Amino acid sequence: MSYCRFENTASDLNDCVDAINNGDAHDLSKWEVGGLSRILQLCEQIMDEKSYIERIIEKSREND
Repeated sequence: MSYCRFENTASDLNDCVDAINNGDAHDLSKWEVGGLSRILQLCEQIMDEKSYIERIIEKSREND
């Protein structure tokens, strides 16, 4: 559902960050390691677009 895509993903990603910070990312299955690897790749892509994303956020806040 595109209307809650970023909100839901942010919540799920926060759970993943908490697991990493709490040491719960050890002894992962190969599927979970693959998922963690994909998350890292996506985070790198997001950071490559950081300026663009910040402009989207700023523009949205200006329109509120």
